[in-house]
Amino acid sequence: MKNKQWGKIGFIIIFMLFITIPMVNFSIAQTNNLDQNLPILQQEYSIDAFNGNISTTIIERGQIVNFYATIGNFGDLVVPVVSLNANFTHVDGNTALNEIYTVTFDLDYRELQPEETFTATLMAEITNPEARYNVSIFFMAEDVYGSDAGPIEGAPAFQFFAAEEISVHVIDFGGASNVIVGIGITFAAAVVLVVLYILYGWLKERRAKRKY
Repeated sequence: MKNKQWGKIGFIIIFMLFITIPMVNFSIAQTNNLDQNLPILQQEYSIDAFNGNISTTIIERGQIVNFYATIGNFGDLVVPVVSLNANFTHVDGNTALNEIYTVTFDLDYRELQPEETFTATLMAEITNPEARYNVSIFFMAEDVYGSDAGPIEGAPAFQFFAAEEISVHVIDFGGASNVIVGIGITFAAAVVLVVLYILYGWLKERRAKRKY
């Protein structure tokens, strides 16, 4: 009886081993596949722009303004950086007032090495008409990590935003609204002068009457 019992126990143990070994192998295979996919997931985020800023948000038309931004290459390929741009979008949707200011880097592009960051400055004379705008600051760079980027030479350039929708007010001291204000001030000053002249004449007349 004991031999039969031990035989049954041994059969059950061997049977369980045959069932569990394929499951363990499948689990290991899944883990290996995830490890192989990790570099691909990381490459999707290997170019990043950040720290976008502007020297002032109240701008007199014709004033020179500085825009700043940084772009980083966190992958293992060389990234050509084409330009830094500031896009002025009219808040009320009047596209005729929109404007993009750009500084283009070397003709051969500015190559960003792996694990390197590049901080750029754009100096631009703002010529937008007087209004309120939302400003976006972005780099144009070749997306060498994209699936459709192809070789570095001839790869499409993409926008990498360092800042979006910075509220900016452009004022124009020579604009129509300021001309109207100036006319109003001039008219008010003329009225005050006339009142003072009439008051002076009235006081002078009263003095003359007192003498008699």
